[in-house]
Amino acid sequence: MIQNLLCLVVAIGSLANWNSPAGQIRPLPANLAETLDLYLSSDAGYKSGDLITRSNIAEFQLYLRRTHGHSVATHSRWTERMLKDRDTLAYSFYNGGADLLRRAEKETAGYEEIHRIGRTALGRRALKQAIASKSIQPILDVIAETSKKQVSGNGRQEQENRTGRRGHLYTAADYVAAVEKFHAAAKSENQPADSGEDAANGNPSVQ
Repeated sequence: MIQNLLCLVVAIGSLANWNSPAGQIRPLPANLAETLDLYLSSDAGYKSGDLITRSNIAEFQLYLRRTHGHSVATHSRWTERMLKDRDTLAYSFYNGGADLLRRAEKETAGYEEIHRIGRTALGRRALKQAIASKSIQPILDVIAETSKKQVSGNGRQEQENRTGRRGHLYTAADYVAAVEKFHAAAKSENQPADSGEDAANGNPSVQ
């Protein structure tokens, strides 16, 4: 994939000086969102807003390190917040379920909600049934049932976990928004946020 993206160097444009004095915050790569979208689009079948996985972001970060050096955007903690490639939702998406799950994402609260039910046996069965039948109804049924349990109080802890400080990132837009949010917060607090792989970046997993 990386060799197919050498043309992105031109698209990115001029970059700020990466050799920032100690204690100062290095800027993010220019046009980060557009660059990531171009990178992902080099894979046939990708559509803007699609579910992406840990390997997608890891490869993109490698590209950024090679072309622009280290920054908040290349911190390894971001990959930890992406779905693993073998996660139920990710596996379903990339093994015949992409079109159906795109539809389901629009008819629900998004990939987060589908991912949540996919962590249960009932949800996993619903995903398989939905893909086999090419109908999102099994997914909607499980979500409705789960919602009833949450209203009754049984799902309170799960809801708290979902809204915790280390939520998953599901799309390119999620990744870019999280990176930019952390970078802006660190910049406003005058905290170092330019180290690539160590604690000098603060903790990008904390939102």
